[in-house]
Amino acid sequence: MNYLPVLVDKFITDTSERFVRCSYFTVECEEPQPGWAVEYNNKRLPVFLIGLRGIIWKPLGRGKYFNTRLQVQKLFHEIEQNKLLLVELDEILIPTSLFQDTKVYRGQVYRVRDDLFQIAYKYRTDRISKKEFYRMIDEFSSSDRKSDNITSKKPLLWLSEKESKSFMEWENVVVEEARAIQDYADIARKTGENI
Repeated sequence: MNYLPVLVDKFITDTSERFVRCSYFTVECEEPQPGWAVEYNNKRLPVFLIGLRGIIWKPLGRGKYFNTRLQVQKLFHEIEQNKLLLVELDEILIPTSLFQDTKVYRGQVYRVRDDLFQIAYKYRTDRISKKEFYRMIDEFSSSDRKSDNITSKKPLLWLSEKESKSFMEWENVVVEEARAIQDYADIARKTGENI
């Protein structure tokens, strides 16, 4: 079981339901290279890949979590060096009732259990109804409560304080770099200098 990182964006009210809109990063490749393949059960499937998309869920190397801003920065730098790859931001909705912490705020990173993430994604992409979404969440919760094995009782999501700090620091650096580029462009435009 994996936990995927999501960043709290904002609260959304949909009729009587309250959700937290959470963002996550994906890597997309519109033009896979010849020879790329899909394998399943040790067999190469005869498919021509047109587009690939994956969720960023851990740093490069052996680490499981983004414990520093540099880990975030290094991963994004590696992705951006490849002209075939593109980092995108997407979102899912998670019911506010699932957040155990009383103070949920923008920019926090939560780790979401992969099965919850998948149904939240299906709900956001209109593949399941709201009723089905809640039914599946209830199933997850009740199967966890019925389990006698303490180690199998895994939370649906949890606050990752270190990752929250890492992503906030990384975001601040990115914003400062963007401002510096904009300042340089403004000066160049005023002076007639070509960039």
